[in-house]
Amino acid sequence: MPLCLLSQSASNLPGRNGSLDRSVRSVVLHSARRPRGLAPRCALNGGGSDLWEARKVLVLPGYLIDSQEMVPLVESLRRRGFNAALPPVRWHNWVPTVGGRSLRPILDRINFVLDEFARGAEVGPENGYEIPLPEDANLYDRLAEFRDPSMGNMPPLPAPERGEYTEKVAILASSASGWITRIMLGSGPEYCGRVYHGSDRVDRLVTLGAPHFCNGKGVSRKNLDFVNTHYPGAHHPHIRYACVAGKAKKGEKALIPDFTYQSYELCAESGDVWGDGVIPVESALNLDGAETLLLEDVWHLPGDAKDGRVWYGSEEVIDSWVKYLE
Repeated sequence: MPLCLLSQSASNLPGRNGSLDRSVRSVVLHSARRPRGLAPRCALNGGGSDLWEARKVLVLPGYLIDSQEMVPLVESLRRRGFNAALPPVRWHNWVPTVGGRSLRPILDRINFVLDEFARGAEVGPENGYEIPLPEDANLYDRLAEFRDPSMGNMPPLPAPERGEYTEKVAILASSASGWITRIMLGSGPEYCGRVYHGSDRVDRLVTLGAPHFCNGKGVSRKNLDFVNTHYPGAHHPHIRYACVAGKAKKGEKALIPDFTYQSYELCAESGDVWGDGVIPVESALNLDGAETLLLEDVWHLPGDAKDGRVWYGSEEVIDSWVKYLE
């Protein structure tokens, strides 16, 4: 079982130098309350007419991760009474964005699906809990995306009509999807020709091991600088922001630095720090104004949940952070 180590407001974390305040010793008490507005649990396991009554949660996969790898997490949330769904993101949909290129193909998908979900779209196990796009991409569409991802998803997706939403959606974002979502929430300036106004439809953003700030030399630095310049910290007052980080492994600098050290070094000034095996703690919790939670022995990816390890979405870890979705 992972042990909750730290929960505090990110405004109490030091600035952008990345070190955590060692004087903080607050303990997280797991919430025993049932999330508000829940439908009967039996209706959520496989779909049903009562789904609309439950808290909607859009679960976003991390970078180069396929949405279907998040199905066990979605099913765990649905067993807890949440109406959880996924966007139709395949691992190869991330490829056009590799190297710090435009993230519009992913942003367009998330934005479209978010609007469909907020307006009542339902999912179930028969479609992998995914909200479908109106049209599948062909080979020419994929080549066009790869050639110029700043043009957005191909074929183009219709921009949602802005309006009043009677029900807001909570977003649960893994890894890079955490800071990518912050672009989608924004109301200007334009990102590669688009403004998404996602904050109209969202009232929670919970990130799991998301690198919100990087001091290092990561290839995503340009995109991260955009979101931290224009939508810094917990930017939207009506949205509850929460950042969850894992403390599973310390980077070790050897003659040949290991993967963990090199990964941490992309976000921190040195890879000789603690993190979840991919993202250092100081980066995952560095979002001013957000609630934060540090978990002992919790790893970054769904694929890490083997050989006795657990990741953020493991059954025994979920109850540590699920309260932020309420």
